[in-house]
Formats: sequence, C-alpha cells, structure tokens
Amino acid sequence: MHIPLIHGLAWIMHRIRHGEVTFSIVRGTPPEGAGIDLAPTYLVWIAVVVLPYPACRWFADLKRRRRDAWLSYF
Repeated sequence: MHIPLIHGLAWIMHRIRHGEVTFSIVRGTPPEGAGIDLAPTYLVWIAVVVLPYPACRWFADLKRRRRDAWLSYF
C-alpha cells in the first residue's frame, strides 16, 4: 500500500512544483531541482507511515473476524 502512496505523493509534488510531469522511471531524467531536502523527506516519511494505518488496521480486523479463502492471500 505504501508504494502507490509514495508514487502518488511524488507525482503530485512534482506536478505542483514544475507544472507537468515529463519523465518517468523508464524514460527521461528528472529536471534540475526535482528532489526535496532532508526535513521534508522526514515529513513525507511520517505521512507514508501514518496515512495508511487506519486502512491497515481495518484490514487486520477484517482478517481476524472472517476466514474467507481470498483473505489467506494477504
């Protein structure tokens, strides 16, 4: 769950700062100034840990309550 969240946050941040996203992992290189400093990195890290917590807690409770076969894959 954290990988799509990180990708989405990076896309939104880059879109706000540069107006468009013109590169990807498979082609192109990031423009100058595409990264962020260490302090905002820690804030993003905290957000990536805190934001999915309610959904993960809900899913853990669901797995505890139910024994459906599809839940065994997670």
